Amino acid sequence: MKQNISIFWIIWFAIFISLFVYPFVLPTVKPEEGSVDILFIAMLIGPIAFSVVVRWVIIPKVKTIQSIFTFFIIGIAVAESLVFFGLFIFPYFQGIMFTASVLAVFQFIPLFLKIEENPKQSYWELETRNR
Repeated sequence: MKQNISIFWIIWFAIFISLFVYPFVLPTVKPEEGSVDILFIAMLIGPIAFSVVVRWVIIPKVKTIQSIFTFFIIGIAVAESLVFFGLFIFPYFQGIMFTASVLAVFQFIPLFLKIEENPKQSYWELETRNR
């Protein structure tokens, strides 16, 4: 179980740090003044709402670690997409999209996983028995 939790932490940390790297590494155009339209609102609210539902509704109901991992990756990827929308589609609003992406990814910090202190069988024992 501890090995699975460390994978969650590594992936979360890598994606969280990459949010701060993308604006400096990826080329962007000089932002022209933009207006708030329905497309901008949909592309801001949609991924935020989806990632919130995945994190706070779906993940608590899932029982297996594999399913939790799947929804974790889906939710964090959708949350990360906001930074790309800001860089490439709405460069004038990239600050708003960046902030929303950071907050949406931050909610996936793997503190929701519980570590079993005295598991009956370790992962290594299960793997060697199955061979």
